[in-house]
Amino acid sequence: MAPLVDSGAVRVTSMLMVTALVNGPAHAIARRWLSGQLDSSPLAFAEELADGACAALAGTRVRRRRESPAAGRARLTLELLSEDGELLAHGAAIAELLAGDALLAPATART
Repeated sequence: MAPLVDSGAVRVTSMLMVTALVNGPAHAIARRWLSGQLDSSPLAFAEELADGACAALAGTRVRRRRESPAAGRARLTLELLSEDGELLAHGAAIAELLAGDALLAPATART
C-alpha cells in the first residue's frame, strides 16, 4: 500500500483499520444474506461497497446516491437482530422528520 499512501490516494492508517473499513460492511451484508434477510444477492451491493471502501481509505466522503428525506412524516421500519443475524423482533411506525437546522433547535421549540 506504500505507493498508494505516497501518491495520496490512500490515507495513512493501520492494517487493522483497513480490514475493518473494507471487510466490515461486506461482512454485514453477507451475514444478512446468509440469515435469509435479503432478497437479492450480495453482489447487488458490490458497487456501493466498493465506493464506500475507496472513500473510507481515501478519507473522503461517499458520493450521495439519493437525496436525504426532507422534513415531514415518514414510515420507519426497525429490525432487532441477534449477534448471529437472527431476526428477534420487528416493528414499524410513523415519525416526524426534522430537516437540517431544525435538529439544532432547542427541544422546546419543536412542536
